[in-house]
Amino acid sequence: MQIVRARLFALEIPFNEAFTHSTKARTASDALVLRVEADNGVVGYGEGLPRPYVTGETVAFTLDHLQHTLWPKIKRHTFKPLRALDDLAQYDLALGEVEFSAGVVPNASRAAAEVALMDCGLRAQNKSLGEFLSPLREEVEYAGVVPANAPEKAKSHAKKMSMLGLKHLKVKIAVGDDLARIQSVVDVVGSTTPIRLDANAAWTLEEALQKIPALEQFTIEAIEAPIKRTTVGDLRRYKDATSMPISVDEYLVTLDDAEDLIAQNACDIFNLRVSKLGGIWRTWHIGQMAHKAGLKLQFGAQVGETAILSAAGRHLIAALPEVLFAEGSAGALLLQEDVSEESVAFGYEGKAPLLTGPGLGVTVKDEVLERFATRVVELE
Repeated sequence: MQIVRARLFALEIPFNEAFTHSTKARTASDALVLRVEADNGVVGYGEGLPRPYVTGETVAFTLDHLQHTLWPKIKRHTFKPLRALDDLAQYDLALGEVEFSAGVVPNASRAAAEVALMDCGLRAQNKSLGEFLSPLREEVEYAGVVPANAPEKAKSHAKKMSMLGLKHLKVKIAVGDDLARIQSVVDVVGSTTPIRLDANAAWTLEEALQKIPALEQFTIEAIEAPIKRTTVGDLRRYKDATSMPISVDEYLVTLDDAEDLIAQNACDIFNLRVSKLGGIWRTWHIGQMAHKAGLKLQFGAQVGETAILSAAGRHLIAALPEVLFAEGSAGALLLQEDVSEESVAFGYEGKAPLLTGPGLGVTVKDEVLERFATRVVELE
């Protein structure tokens, strides 16, 4: 199989409601979708969402990197038929080594390309990704996320999520009155129900250490990204100072990051995200590293991701061991319109079925991509 042409879509899909955390208030999805076509006429779709505060990538950088760096590598590249799990690595390998430049890790562009190639390769053989990433569970259960809104609005979000039967809630903090926001959620779910916190790496180590006593008065099952990314030693200092389990997000971007975090015993949970880590294969590999090291997993999502990344995440969540929490697959619950014919949105209690169709298991609608595209680039 050879890839002969592609189209790159820069999207802006409005949200049903703004989503706020300590670094950004978002009102629309800025997903980048790559549609690749093989010499046999089969197409595949991939997606990346650049996040400057995590990988240093902007939308402009990611568009340029896909066009001028990654596309020349995969155009006319020959991919072999898939027979075993390790054959999935060829799509990552075709992109070459990750090239770091001025603090930028081009993982969103890499994810868009790798996921598109994998989807295309699987569809060419009429195979599902689940046939290679064998599921360990019969369905996936998602958690809810409460944005960093005012306490009364946070309470309203928590009530909606409780009505959906969601068993796990994460509260965004490090902006406004955190304690009042947390208390408003606790008032809904009950003081004995554990909740998670996410500071989005907004605090310095010193600030975060000062806040530990106030946060530990609540029943916290994990705190995500409690400090700005500095050194792994700083994260270890925070871990030693609190009883709250630590989930890493901004600290975990590359394979080297994973190795350093494990070596220094600086966290309890790895937060995996396909776009942040550069694709399905690298996310799978880092998940296996964490499991072997005795760490647990959280599967996160980029705010605004479409059904493409949600589907990739669904397969990984189903197949990885020790997944404590899963986020994403909001679909039309967040987006005014998603890009797939099938709904990926979770149902009551956050439950969602496995995807068994060819490729990622979702059918992308080109007309939706074109309607919400702010820019379309032809690659030949």
